[in-house]
Amino acid sequence: MFFSAPASSGWWGSIAAFQGVLKTAEQSKPLWMGEGSFGNTFQNPSNWWQDPYAQGGYVAKYFAALWSNTVPPSSGCSWTGSNPQVCQQAFWYGYDHDVTVARSSLWKTGSFGALYCPGESQGGWCGNSPYPPFVISPQAGMWDVGVGWLTGAVPMTTPFCKNDTTSGPTVWHCDFMKGGVNYSMVWDNSNAGPGVDCSSYTSGPLICGSKTYTVPAGFVGGYWYDLGPNATDPLGGTVTVGLNPILLVHQQ
Repeated sequence: MFFSAPASSGWWGSIAAFQGVLKTAEQSKPLWMGEGSFGNTFQNPSNWWQDPYAQGGYVAKYFAALWSNTVPPSSGCSWTGSNPQVCQQAFWYGYDHDVTVARSSLWKTGSFGALYCPGESQGGWCGNSPYPPFVISPQAGMWDVGVGWLTGAVPMTTPFCKNDTTSGPTVWHCDFMKGGVNYSMVWDNSNAGPGVDCSSYTSGPLICGSKTYTVPAGFVGGYWYDLGPNATDPLGGTVTVGLNPILLVHQQ
């Protein structure tokens, strides 16, 4: 079954509604999320998804939230095996859209999900972006880190991602094991709103927020990473979280 919705449309609730109207035979089929993105970059520049660092931080949340709504790769899924159709998949729409191409009234080239400019060196500018300068490299780099966190992960809870009731309704965490080590991906959505400027956090961790989060038992004394090159050791009793997720690593 194929499902498509932009990331900014509240698709996490739509998946349950979509599955609810399917016949029993259809509900057993793999579900594909075919066109996810952070929305139209030619819309209002004050929308939170117009900020390059907010866009980069969204990718890991997008895949984790889909996973939490039963759209991870199915058990035993292999595209090279004899039964590839059992794979459930989620695809990012427009990763390599060329935003150097001028938009037209009929087709806004590169307006959804773009993470880098084809033909441009990493860190270069995308010439015809509607709100230049528009740096593409942060999004692509944060994609690499976030997808790396989740690749090979084994969720520890059902659903995979849960609201942290002790920290407030905007804080979420996704707990998983990988290579025998426990991890928790944590973020706070309270900073998602008009005029977000996650680039102001680039001099330190790429958290984009200021929410105090109580570190769960077992993670105190461990590590935490952001979606950039930053790591902190050791974890204390609290850590600051924001719109972009961080990864807690269990004390070894």
